Amino acid sequence: MRSKGVIDIEFIVSALVFLTTIIFVTFLIISEIPTFRSGAFSDDLRSRAYETSQLLLFDEGEPANWQTLSDVNQVRRLGLSSGSRYGTSSSKISKLNEFCSTISGYQSVKGLLGLDFRNDVRINVTDASGALASCGPGVTGLVRPQAQITRFGVLSNNNVMAMTVSIL
Repeated sequence: MRSKGVIDIEFIVSALVFLTTIIFVTFLIISEIPTFRSGAFSDDLRSRAYETSQLLLFDEGEPANWQTLSDVNQVRRLGLSSGSRYGTSSSKISKLNEFCSTISGYQSVKGLLGLDFRNDVRINVTDASGALASCGPGVTGLVRPQAQITRFGVLSNNNVMAMTVSIL
C-alpha cells in the first residue's frame, strides 16, 4: 500500500525529461524566428522586383501613349512595352529617364509603380551602345537589403535591351 504524499523517483525523472524537452523545443523555435522573418522579407523584396519588372516590360502603360505627355502626374500607369511581347518603346524609355531626372519626378515614378515609402526602386535600361535610362534615388546605403531582377526585351530598332530592376 502506498502512503500519501510520497512521489516515486520514476515520476520525478519523467517530469524532468518532459520539462527539459518542452524547454528545448521552445528555445529551438524561438531561435528560428529571425531566420524565418529575414527569409520572408527577402522573398517580399524579390516579389516586388519581379512584379515591377513584369509591369514595365509587358504593359504599355495608361494612357498607352504616355510618352507624349509632358507631366508625370498625367500618367496613370507606367509601362515600356510597344505593344508586342518583349517589344519595348525607345521613346518610353527616354521619357522614363526624363521623368526620373528630378527628385519629385522619381517620387512620382515610384508611386506609379505601386511602391510606398518603405521601398525605393532603381531601374537601369541599357543596350549594346550603353545606358538608355537610369532611374533611382540619389543616395542609397550599401548595407541596405535589395532584390534585383534583370529582364531582356527588344527595342524598336531590333536591338536587345537589358532592364535591371532593383528594389531597395
